[in-house]
Amino acid sequence: MGVSTKVSVTKKGYGVSHLSQGPLTGPPGDYQREAAEKDREYDSTASALEGKRELNAEETARLKQLWKKLVRMFHPDLHEHDPEKRKTYELLTQGSTRALACGFQRPR
Repeated sequence: MGVSTKVSVTKKGYGVSHLSQGPLTGPPGDYQREAAEKDREYDSTASALEGKRELNAEETARLKQLWKKLVRMFHPDLHEHDPEKRKTYELLTQGSTRALACGFQRPR
């Protein structure tokens, strides 16, 4: 039985820890490819967040007001026979659900 190696990847470097049980998994170069992919993902996320800021209380209140207005406009109870508007409502709520699942917090 071989010793398996766990590689953890962070922006600051690579950490290797040896586990007591289990064989090595994957070809030897897998961790390098995964590390490079994680670096690209980190850099992409960091550049996407550049210049972003948190909303202030006034902007949060305005966004919440606009969201409610938009959801009311496309609510399925108002558009029973319009599949396009029902689909728009579904897309709006799916986007909101995905954002919440990713850790976005609703404005209060």
